[in-house]
Formats: sequence, C-alpha cells, structure tokens
Amino acid sequence: MKISQLPIVPDQPAEVPPVYCRSIKITNFRCFKNPVEISLLDSTGCPAQWTIILGENGIGKTSILQCLAGASVRPDILPTKKKGSPDKPVVQPLWSAQEWLQWLLPRRHTKDQLFECSLELQKGTLLADPSSDLFPWKYGFKTSRKEGHFEMTSTIVAADPANMAGFLMYGYGAGRRMAVTSRVPYGPNPDDGLRTLFDDDRPLSNAEEWLLELDHLAKTPHNGQAKANHALKNVKALLLKVLPDIDDITTKVSMNANADQSPLVRVVFKHVSGALLDSRSLSFGYQTMTSWLVDLTRRLYQRYPGSKNPLAEPAIVLIDEIDLHLHPKWQQNVMTYLSDLFPNTQFIVSAHSPLIIQSSKANNIVLLQRDGKAVSVKQDLQSIKEWRVDQILTSDLFGLERVRAPESEKLFDERTALLSKSKLSAKDKRRLEILDAIIERLPMGETPEMREVEDLLRQVAAEHKMK
Repeated sequence: MKISQLPIVPDQPAEVPPVYCRSIKITNFRCFKNPVEISLLDSTGCPAQWTIILGENGIGKTSILQCLAGASVRPDILPTKKKGSPDKPVVQPLWSAQEWLQWLLPRRHTKDQLFECSLELQKGTLLADPSSDLFPWKYGFKTSRKEGHFEMTSTIVAADPANMAGFLMYGYGAGRRMAVTSRVPYGPNPDDGLRTLFDDDRPLSNAEEWLLELDHLAKTPHNGQAKANHALKNVKALLLKVLPDIDDITTKVSMNANADQSPLVRVVFKHVSGALLDSRSLSFGYQTMTSWLVDLTRRLYQRYPGSKNPLAEPAIVLIDEIDLHLHPKWQQNVMTYLSDLFPNTQFIVSAHSPLIIQSSKANNIVLLQRDGKAVSVKQDLQSIKEWRVDQILTSDLFGLERVRAPESEKLFDERTALLSKSKLSAKDKRRLEILDAIIERLPMGETPEMREVEDLLRQVAAEHKMK
C-alpha cells in the first residue's frame, strides 16, 4: 500500500469562536408539511450534548438531520452582498449550492409552497456555558410558474461571516461503510463531511490509510513528526476505548506475492483471543464504528491543528441510527465513551434502541409522532433514566403494547378472559389449572440471579405442597 505524506492542514482559520445549535424549525420538507420546531437544549438552557430523536420508520428522523446538515455554511464561496444592503455580507448554506438545491427541490412536501429551515445558534462559549451570543440563521425558497417560465424566490437571513465561520457540522448516515482503497478527499467544502447523510452509496474515508500515514509520519524525521505521533496515539487510544475486546492496534509488514513490489503494510487489531485482524476482517459493527470515528478524528485534527487535544474542541456531529450494528451491551456504553472522548461536541442522533434512551447522557429526547397525516414533536417527556427496558418499550417512546412473545401473551389473555367470567364450568376450571401451571413456569425475573431465586422458590413450594 502506497503511503503519501499529506500535510495535516486546517479546514478553517485558528481560534474561530465555536457555534452550537439551540433549535431548528422546518417547514414543508418531506413528511413535515406543517412547521415543526425542535429544541436542542438540555434542562439548564444550554445546548444538550446529546439530543436523541425517536420515532417510527419513515416519520422524519433522518429528515431532521438532513435539514441541519443542509444549513451548514459553505466555505467554498466568499460572502456575497445582499441585494439592496451592500453593507451586509451574507454567508450561504449548503442548500444554496446548485447540486444540493436540485436534491432538495423534489423533496418538498408540497410544490410551490414555501420551504424554510430556521435555526437559532449561539456563539462564543463552550457547550455547557449559557453565556453566549444568540442569533438566527434561516434559509428558504418558494417556486412558482408564471407565463410559462419557472421562478424561484429565496430568503437568507443576513449573518456576519465572523459569527458563522465556526458553524461547521459533520454527519454520518446509517451506512457508514468504509472506502475499500483510496481515501475520500478532505477539502474545505463541507460536502465531504456530510454527504453520507444524503447518499447511502457514499463511503467514508479508508481509516486504515490515515492510520498508516500517521504511522509513517511518526517514524520519519520532519517538522511535523511530533504532531503525527501525538495524533496516532490519540486515535489508537480512542479506538481501544470504544471497541470492546480489542487489546492493541499496531502495524504488520508482510511480503508481497509479487517479488518486484514493495512489502505490504497493514493495520492489525489484536483481539482478546489473541487473533490479529485487519480492518476488513472485523465485524461490520467494528468496521462502521472505526470508520466514522477515524473520519471524525481526522477532521478535528484538520480543523484545530494548534490544539493539544483536537477531540476536546467544539464540534457538531450528526449520526443517523447510532445504535445500528451495535450489541446491546455496546449500546449501553457508547454514549458515555463518546461523551468522555469528545466533551465539547454537540451530538444530534437518531436511534431505535431503548438502551440508548437509558443512558445518563441522553439529556434531550425528541419523539416524533403521527398526528393524522401530519407529524408532531413531543419533548416534555418525564424522566425515564431509571425505567426498565420493558417499561420504555411500552411507553409512548416506542408504543409497544406488550413485550412478551405473542404465544405467552395469548396465554395471559385467555386466563384473564376465564377469570372475568361470573361462573366457571368444569371445563373452564380444568383449563384454568393448565394455564396457571404453564404461566407459573414462565420466567419473571430480569436477571439470571433473580430467575434462579424463582426456581428455588418454586422447588420449595412444590416440596411443601407434597408434605
């Protein structure tokens, strides 16, 4: 594998004040025909580190993330002068680029009606500090056909480029698959860091290539050797923290089958079993987690080249279905790990797992519900941190009526129906005894220890009955 000595360059000027998002309002986009407004704040009035968006499939969770991504600032163009207001420079959102506008046009809920995405932003402090400068950021357009030609009227709220320079987001779609060979380019345009939210076929950069590049730069004397060594140690420590059952990450050199070619250098992950696995031999859950975490780490090193710990710097990260491909035990811990590793990152994610909701880091829960043909937003949810998984699943958050297997529920329903009768026949009594015996054997305890206690109590009761 050829390794190129590419410099780690910033995506934006140093010391740009951080910008976080406090709320978003969406009108006329996909399933959101009527305006919906979503708060991204925690109970203290600060931007929540974790906003979890819940809802059925097809109800708009991904659409919210796409609208947030589309509002990201375009650093590929210079601020333009707003017509009629020459003293007010205007920065433009990603939606205004022709390619993205063509993607957006057919996805309005109703044609020739106003599409609008409005955000309230804050600038100048870190995530948990409420003393920030607040300002709006809005983009919208309306189309119409007049006298045989197509017209579009767009509206952009004037924003000072100095305020908006720090408003860059990174987004990861549900696929999050890693590129097989070449790394996806890292230019200043935010397309690279957000496109997988819009295109499932768009791969993320090849994580192995950057790790090999850092390994090479860390071993080669040059001005950036110390920085490359620091970055390599950080990204390895990050992966070892998040990936369960991985003891070490190192490189392995093997001879090429073709003697005329250079030896192959690969990144290998040492499993607790002793197995050495390359990135393609990892399970899909490990691959996707490695892919987006390495991608984000690289982008933060580019964005904050002078920082001692770029992972602790401000950022906004959007993740669609964060629980996808993760084992339940992994789901319980992943948000805590990421909060510790990225303490000033605002995570806005969608999820389907009740285990994600149980996390103490889930400090802002957004529930999307169908309201006739429209979609409504519910955020005044009672605290569910101490709820059991079955209680969460049968709450409004997931809307399940039951959590037992359908066959077991039929037994309970039949027993309830018999007990509701005013008088039982001999046949009913015999059936009730059979149902009681079956139901008595069904496990009720939540843990193996509790189920062992149940079995012991049944055994004692049976022995007592015999005596």
